[in-house]
Amino acid sequence: MIIEDKNIDGGKGFDWGKVSSEYAKYRDIYPQEFYQRILNLGLCRDGY
Repeated sequence: MIIEDKNIDGGKGFDWGKVSSEYAKYRDIYPQEFYQRILNLGLCRDGY
């Protein structure tokens, strides 16, 4: 999916899917409790 936003990189499109794994690898700033809370709320389940 190509994302375009005039406020990011002058509006040039980018494919988040190609960089999401790198982002997750280097930008894991949230504690485990954050992810557990999301799961406890029933969000981010397989297939959704």
